[in-house]
Amino acid sequence: MRHRAAGLLVLLTGCAGGDDGPPPPMADPCAVVVLVPAADSTATEKAAIADAASMWTAVFGAHLTVGDATDGATAVPVRFASAALAFLGAYEVERRDLVINRDIPDETMSSIAVAHELGHAFGLAHVTGRASVMNAGNGTVRPNAADALLLAQLWGTCAR
Repeated sequence: MRHRAAGLLVLLTGCAGGDDGPPPPMADPCAVVVLVPAADSTATEKAAIADAASMWTAVFGAHLTVGDATDGATAVPVRFASAALAFLGAYEVERRDLVINRDIPDETMSSIAVAHELGHAFGLAHVTGRASVMNAGNGTVRPNAADALLLAQLWGTCAR
């Protein structure tokens, strides 16, 4: 467990920086994407995942569902792990999953952390200079029209 905690601290350093380069995308938000909660996810954690999916769907028209992986869909695993509250979450490129801090005390902040890491999974980098779900360390700003514009620049617009 000690090794895992050290890994989370390394990821925190990588995700807490300023305007870093875009990560390699894991999923096209216009294709069918299934957010797959880890088996040990609580009902509250599953609700945070569903809320994050709704946030991106509302501003961008993303095709996100929550459940088990299905044929023809890109699965994005989402797991929760305990960590210091300075750590909200990370898109783990090598594992091809999202990890969110299980100890975030606020449901809305947890949902926004999932939405932020989904942004990375879609290929978005951190931004500065404006309110954005993609601000490093963000726990209050939901995906907005400017974030949707960044996704549209990468993927085009999604058919609704």
